[in-house]
Amino acid sequence: MGFITHHAVKILFLFESHACFCFDWHFFELVLSHMKRIAFIGLLAVACSSNKEVSLLDKELMDLHDEVMKHSNEVLKLKDEINHLKETSISKDSLQQISFHLHKADQDMLEWMRHYQEPNQAADTAIAFYQAQIQYMKSLKDFTLQSIVDAKKILNEKK
Repeated sequence: MGFITHHAVKILFLFESHACFCFDWHFFELVLSHMKRIAFIGLLAVACSSNKEVSLLDKELMDLHDEVMKHSNEVLKLKDEINHLKETSISKDSLQQISFHLHKADQDMLEWMRHYQEPNQAADTAIAFYQAQIQYMKSLKDFTLQSIVDAKKILNEKK
């Protein structure tokens, strides 16, 4: 191999190495571009799933609200019966407590409805909001149902 041929091969090798490096760089940019798109699609999917979760939580909360509201008339009717019985009974303390619980169940629901506003926040904040509201509504439902059971029990005993 002559001097010129040897250097020509070296130059060609360097050129091919450089071309290979350039190809790798372009490939890296291409991959990075696709990764950005995939990340964007992933974020979009997370946002959509977050919005879906917010919608599901909203539905769960409204279902709980509707379930508690079904008992509203019963709460008021039982409260009237307890208050009437309270006037004619000797055991006024237990009747007073049950009457108070029925009143509180009714008032807590009215207060919640008066102050409730759907959140206009980011999905993660809205999710936390709905989770807290659902927890409150579940406890209000339990309290309301227990108040109804207690009132019916005492009314049945007094009959």
